[in-house]
Amino acid sequence: MKLSILLLFFGASHACAAQEKNTLYESESLKVEKLTEHTLLHISYLNTNDFGKVACNGMIVIDNGEALIFDTPADNPTSKELIDWVEKNLKCKVKGVIVTHFHIDCLGGLAEFHHRKNSFVCI
Repeated sequence: MKLSILLLFFGASHACAAQEKNTLYESESLKVEKLTEHTLLHISYLNTNDFGKVACNGMIVIDNGEALIFDTPADNPTSKELIDWVEKNLKCKVKGVIVTHFHIDCLGGLAEFHHRKNSFVCI
């Protein structure tokens, strides 16, 4: 994917606070909101003993029928749900996943991406 896609990701992350979000998909475990034409926010949930149900955010960047996912959902079933939704509803092939840091909220669903590693790159 183009370097411009990465720059778009960082620009969209700053703009999203001031922008009204459009919910494109919502289930018990996953929510997807459109931020811009090429960026979406995915939200999954982690149940913790200390804080209860905590939202875990990630980003999807789409361009030319391809998608790059930043951070996985909190668990593998929700990662599967997200990948399937992107492919079916956005008609985009997931080309890779980038985990921004090594906490469960950002890589809890990484095994599902590894399971599909022949389809795309895990970074």
